[in-house]
This record gives sequence, C-alpha cells and structure tokens, in this order.
Amino acid sequence: MCSGRDAHDAEGRFGRTRESLRAISGECKSGLVSIIIPCFNMERFVGEAIESCLGQTYQQVEVIVIDDGSTDDSLRVIREYESRITYRSRPNAGACVARNDGIELSKGEFIQFLDADDTLMPDAIERRLAVFDDGVGLVFGERIHTSDDGSPRIWHKPPHTERGWEDIGMVRYVLFGGLHTLEPLHRRFWACEVGGFDESLPKSQEPDFHLRLLLAGCEFSFLPGVVGMQRHHSSETRIANTRWWESDSEHAIATWRHRIELIGAHDASIIDEGLQRDIARRLTSEAVHVARHGEIDLARRYHDEILRVCPGYRPSGMAGLATRVFGLWVAIRVGAWRIQLRNAVHAMTGSGGSAT
Repeated sequence: MCSGRDAHDAEGRFGRTRESLRAISGECKSGLVSIIIPCFNMERFVGEAIESCLGQTYQQVEVIVIDDGSTDDSLRVIREYESRITYRSRPNAGACVARNDGIELSKGEFIQFLDADDTLMPDAIERRLAVFDDGVGLVFGERIHTSDDGSPRIWHKPPHTERGWEDIGMVRYVLFGGLHTLEPLHRRFWACEVGGFDESLPKSQEPDFHLRLLLAGCEFSFLPGVVGMQRHHSSETRIANTRWWESDSEHAIATWRHRIELIGAHDASIIDEGLQRDIARRLTSEAVHVARHGEIDLARRYHDEILRVCPGYRPSGMAGLATRVFGLWVAIRVGAWRIQLRNAVHAMTGSGGSAT
C-alpha cells in the first residue's frame, strides 16, 4: 500500500489530499463495487454495518474495512468476517485517512463509503447502479435517521425530497443542504482524480469532498428513495458529538475561507450574494452556538468573519430586527441567551432535551 503522504500540501492548513490516488484512477474491475468502512471504536455497530454490505441484492461487491486504531473490541468483531471481507488495521489517524486507505485497496469500478455505525438498505447498490450512464460520476439517494437501537427517528424526513439544488445550484446545495457519506455511489475514477478525502479535516469532510468533485467536473445525479440509515448515538467517538472549538477554535472560520478559495480559483462568479449570505447565515448559527457555551471571544471572531464575508449582513425574522436596531453582535448574544433560557426551562419541566 502507498503511504499516501507523498504529495500533501504541507504548507497549507487544508488540501492534504492523497495525490497518489490519481495514478491508480484507471485501475478497476468493471461492475465491481467496493464498499469502504472506516472504523474507530465501534464494536457495538460495525458488525451490523458489515452485514448490511454483505446482504446487498447486488452481489458483485467487495467489503473493505479499515480499523483506525480502535482500542475497544472492534477489530475482534471485524476479524469474524475475515473470510468474506478485506480488512486492515492502522494506527489512529482519522476517518479521512482510513477512507483513503480503503480507496487504495479497492478494485471496484464504483465506490460506496459507509461509516461503521450506519447501515445500507439491501437494494442500495443495485438501485443506484442501474441508473449510471457514461456521463454520470455519482448517483445519490436519501437517508433516514435512526436512534441508538436502530429505530427510526420520527421527526426526520428524507433530506433531498424538495430537490433544492434545482433552485440554488449543486455547489451551494452540497455546502449547505448536505450529502451524507452513505448517500452517494461514486464512480471510482472521480474519487481518485480529486485525491480522495482531505486528511486535514477532522469533521465536515463530505462538503469538501463533494465540492471538489463538482469543481473537477463530476456529474451528480439524484435517485429518489432511501439507501441507508444514519445512526445517532451518544458515543464519545462519534465525530458529530464533539465540540470543534475544544481542539480547534478557528475550525469553522478557516474551513469556510478554504471553501471560498476553492470556488474562487475555479469560478469566482459562483461566489455571488446568495452564497455570501448563506455562509454568513451558517457562521451566525455557529457564533450563537459557541456563545451559549460561554466562548465569547470566539463568538466575537465569528461575528467579525461574518461581516468580512457579507458586509451589512442581517439575519431574517426577529434576529434581523435586533440586528437593525442594536447590531449583529447583540443579536448573536440574544440568540445565545434565548437558547440557554429554553434549555433551562426544559431542564426544570422535563419537557425535552437541549437545543444544539
């Protein structure tokens, strides 16, 4: 296996993709689908994830599991399937490194990524594979959310029902509407051409990966219908459960600057007023989020970045009124206070969980 570190952009914070993948972009077995599962301390769920891959109605699949330095019994569970899968164990380096390792091991014409705590529907591969044509590089479906025990979360509906990209364009959609890791079936060529996942990113890797695919010319196609289940659970190793500012206080600010740079280098006209407002709206939400946790200095830096991206930005609704009267900073602080108050009421009445 290649080391994958030979062509990183060492000077920049981002852009640590695996350039060695481009050299193998044309090496594949026609019709084969490689399903790649990175795993870190998911002994409770990784067996179910593997079973959902082995149980596909489309039989021409290879399942590749990369154990990313698990310290629980994940590797023992994975080894129970060693006669039916390919697996590797490596020191912990993050999900993006593990996924890129999986791409290097893969032989399929197509690639499916799956997190170790999620599962695929039995016909997930077959349905999307059937609609690929020569011009399509990625076909994505929908997901549903489940609780820790696998039961559906009734508040959730499939995310792509309204086909929002038709109004705002696919670039803005992948940045804000979001494609989850399990939803797309990829043509392997394109995953290799963009160097796989950016190994510098600890979370929110999908928007970066899908953005680079779009900018490289990969055509996306949508097939309605649920292809998998995303599990929500309280494990400390679940990336979505971590507070990014505890390890990297400037993560979101730096990430959005990087995305703007990627888009601008490709086509500056994409960075229009609508995109600027969308970014400002997302940064405002994150500013409120960190402010309610007492990170006031960081929230102020978010405030400054919002006005840099979109000068004169004003949110909608009551927050917009507060901004017009008192300024954006006061609106951010009021938003944080409202969430704190609501959570306090919930705690006293037992009427629900905390807002995020």
